Amino acid sequence: MIPIACPRCDRVYSVPPDRLNAKMHCKACDATFYMDQGGKIVLGDPNKKGKQRSRSYQPTSFGFDTGMGELSEQYGPLLKKYAPLIAAVLVVLLIGQNVMKMIQGRPKSVEDYAKTAAEAFISEDKSKLRSLCTKESTGAADEIISQIRPKFKTTSTVDDITPLASTLPAEDEGLKLSPTEKYVKVILVDPTALAPKPAEKKAKTSTKKGAKKGGGFDAQSQYFALHLIFVERDGSVYLDGTKTFELMNQKLAFAN
Repeated sequence: MIPIACPRCDRVYSVPPDRLNAKMHCKACDATFYMDQGGKIVLGDPNKKGKQRSRSYQPTSFGFDTGMGELSEQYGPLLKKYAPLIAAVLVVLLIGQNVMKMIQGRPKSVEDYAKTAAEAFISEDKSKLRSLCTKESTGAADEIISQIRPKFKTTSTVDDITPLASTLPAEDEGLKLSPTEKYVKVILVDPTALAPKPAEKKAKTSTKKGAKKGGGFDAQSQYFALHLIFVERDGSVYLDGTKTFELMNQKLAFAN
């Protein structure tokens, strides 16, 4: 009897000499193999034409066998069979991950949205303000930054100013909004206006008028206000850039 090991799982069998070059089957791993006339154990069917894999592995450039060929033969059919299912699972996981990032990245309440919009306004971040707007009003976000923002002459940065957002009744401002729309007023205190000023500068500016009311802001103001219109859609909240731009223009016109 000749000892022979399965080239896939290494289970040892004893076969008679007349079984050389004959097809053998491993009961442990279901592999088909044979021993050729040269004594090499070959994985595959001896009756099938084509190159078969020998038990005497070819070393890699690093001096050892990776065994990837056998792994491919062992698990290749399974991977091919379940490839569509694996791809579908990966797609679902990728979509779910992106959705979670969007949910976590977006504010949770109307006031949070308003604070985020105020920060984008102060920092003149058009892309951030556009991301908060409804799809049809993203263009108005650019106008808010380019036309409204320069009128707020504050030198403070977004790190210096803390926005205080409050949802107010639209009727108090004479606004006619739908049930899904919200009016939010954001008060922004300007630290540069509160900073102590030289006596001569104070004397020079004491003859000027005080802080303007409404949506405007000048160098003597201690705070300024943003007037924002939000709309609820599909369980989320978006800034109506068009209505916000119109309302801010009205407030600035009234202040002047």
